[in-house]
Amino acid sequence: MYRSEREEINRKKEEEAARRANFKINKDDERRREIEVEFVPRHERPVTDLVYAAPYLYSSSKDKFCIRWDVSTKLKAVTTMCGHEGSVWCLDVHQASNTLVSGGADGYLCLWSTQVDEQNGMLIPSKTQTPTKKKEYGGIIRNLRVHDAGIVLQTDKFGRTPAAIALLSLDAETTKWKLTDFEPAIGLGKLNMLLWGPVGKPKIFSCHDDGQMAVWGADADE
Repeated sequence: MYRSEREEINRKKEEEAARRANFKINKDDERRREIEVEFVPRHERPVTDLVYAAPYLYSSSKDKFCIRWDVSTKLKAVTTMCGHEGSVWCLDVHQASNTLVSGGADGYLCLWSTQVDEQNGMLIPSKTQTPTKKKEYGGIIRNLRVHDAGIVLQTDKFGRTPAAIALLSLDAETTKWKLTDFEPAIGLGKLNMLLWGPVGKPKIFSCHDDGQMAVWGADADE
């Protein structure tokens, strides 16, 4: 066999091996995507947060899913909410806009509709649900809290990017959420908790690992 023929045979073998490997990778990717939107009857990893928005309970978990639970008779998972790419650390509900808000290790803030289809007077939740909107904030979203005045979230330090507190408000005209403030939490220890407080105009309180507490204005002009 001539050298050129051997080279041609080897080249074809390499191409076939690469094609098979690529086919397997594509198949694995498809399988992962299918799993990501598959209904799950329970969380497989630790549950990180809970919030109740009548008539459903919502949970988040390190398994990257949020779940909607029917609690009318017994605790039953009815919807798997698929949109995060890592652990989901926190969630809350903005009742006025029927919006569930979740934040996670992937740096994404996900907004989900809490409205459920109704047929013949009965609520018929879908088996799976994807976010109505996703926004990346560049760091792990460890805490978030919702108030009539808006959504406040906290990101952990990520590389050279310092921890920060972001505030979003709902535009009454467009009914869309917009970022109204983003402030690095420089000079403060690791943030452990956020809390809205009714002190005059809405305020946000934060507590930190170094013993400090801070007050943040919810008004963009403060």
